[in-house]
Amino acid sequence: MHQPTRRVSKPPHSRSCLVTAIATLSAAVVLSACGGGSNSSAAQTFGAVSVAVTDAPTTDFDHVWITVNSIRFHKLDFARPDDPNWLTYPLAQPVTVDLTQLANGNLASVFGNIQLPVGTYRQIRLLLADDDATLTASAQADGLQFNDQVDYTDANGVAHGAALEIGGPREGISVFGTFTVSANTTLQLALDFNIDDDVIRFPDRMGGPGALAFTLKPVLHYFDLSTTGAIAGQVDTSALATLTNPSGAFGLVIKAESLAADGSRHLVTRATTIRPDGSFTLFPLPIAAGASSANFDILLRGRNMTTMLVRGVPVNVGTTPTHNPTAIAATALPLTASGEYTVSLSTALNPTGGWLNFFQTLPGASEVPYEVRFRNVNPFSGQIDVGFPLSASDLLVGDYVAAGSPTFVSTPPQQGVGGFSVRGGAMQYSASSFVPVVPPGSGTGTTISIPALVVDSTVAVPGSITFNITEILPGHFDQGDLVVARYGSIVNTMPIDGVLATHGGTITMSNLPAGSATMINPGAVYFAFMRVRNSTSPLARPRIIPILSFADLRATSSASVNAVLP
Repeated sequence: MHQPTRRVSKPPHSRSCLVTAIATLSAAVVLSACGGGSNSSAAQTFGAVSVAVTDAPTTDFDHVWITVNSIRFHKLDFARPDDPNWLTYPLAQPVTVDLTQLANGNLASVFGNIQLPVGTYRQIRLLLADDDATLTASAQADGLQFNDQVDYTDANGVAHGAALEIGGPREGISVFGTFTVSANTTLQLALDFNIDDDVIRFPDRMGGPGALAFTLKPVLHYFDLSTTGAIAGQVDTSALATLTNPSGAFGLVIKAESLAADGSRHLVTRATTIRPDGSFTLFPLPIAAGASSANFDILLRGRNMTTMLVRGVPVNVGTTPTHNPTAIAATALPLTASGEYTVSLSTALNPTGGWLNFFQTLPGASEVPYEVRFRNVNPFSGQIDVGFPLSASDLLVGDYVAAGSPTFVSTPPQQGVGGFSVRGGAMQYSASSFVPVVPPGSGTGTTISIPALVVDSTVAVPGSITFNITEILPGHFDQGDLVVARYGSIVNTMPIDGVLATHGGTITMSNLPAGSATMINPGAVYFAFMRVRNSTSPLARPRIIPILSFADLRATSSASVNAVLP
């Protein structure tokens, strides 16, 4: 991919709109930005920001399309969505991007040469077109049915296109991190999606037997491309699944992991998958400001294969997929076959917007866990809907060798052969205790139970929102769920069939991260919607009914919101 197109733009005058050029995947379009309040001043100096989108791999979907409307910036981390000092940069025309094309170091340039007042910014929001909104010209040009869409092939080889539901289209998707804009410089940012983690497929209880639905539950971060590097590698394709070898390895995911700041575990920094020829690229990989290099441990896992770990792979700043990436090995990495088993939950995870991290730890007193697998649960049931596959073998572990290849040693993890430690997590909730996962003594699957998550007392207090639901046409809907989101990501859901049966009523969602007068929680601003349908119309798609007002729990533990169903 080419880097974003740059063009010097004249800084805007006070109370005027900024007009600049943006680069899209194939054409230039016009970008207008309007800012108000204290963020606009004729005396201000400006720097430029270009924003691209990248993605980790997917092994589940043919295409995942999102349609971008605008991007917003704010210097305060506690600003509400209706604060007048947001700087908003809408596209002249929405841009539709296929996220599945952005693995292995590919970037899609979306916003180029945005002129921002100098200073430090603590909030970014990416706003997408709602999948229920009128189909945009860019989505039409790609032959889509919805502005945000998932294309997938089912087990029978039949292709489908389905809406990708967006949790908070009015609020926008938050991008976590803080960056500084300096005068007369261009900052190049890459926003990082992860399709396999962020796009959740779930059986739709309101869509009839076998119906599937999809929702976007992103946790976005950004990379400053001036302080990143790249790793390249190759796997031996002879062990991969083919039509003549259906039991071979498939669904490979390659992860770059580094030690967490508190030293308690290894965190996934970037992930990718292999190309058809077995090659792969990890880019962008972050390197600390002022440092010339960083080391990463590279974990390769997949279906029907033994998980592999290459430790201590160095990455130099300024390297890219096409410019001196670190070669993980001098030869193609061999894959080893492995059996597997599946794990399911015996009880639902609470809150339903949470996730599961599956870890394995190498032998040794000083070793800390590596994240091997990650799974968001079904946000409407809190369950793993289909048994989640795990490798039943040891790990293959080797150290990086400059200009050579690692020597792999079969190593049982501390959890035992095929064993894992799993815990539940959610944003601003304390992670659950570790729960052991042991391969079943008989059969192919096992079950686990994860304790309910509690609000993390170091950053939040438990809060609640009471929803007063009114129906304009009583009985129009008889099935539904209340969905509460923040940062554009689902936090928790509750069924509202009982409220619909009584044609309206009150429902309270508790155990939400909130704030208090002495513990301000900057992000505790919640949006909600109702996902409803009439069961007498089994072919009708569930309707998304947004609740227009938001609940502000930044400095209080309770709020009340009125909701109206048409």
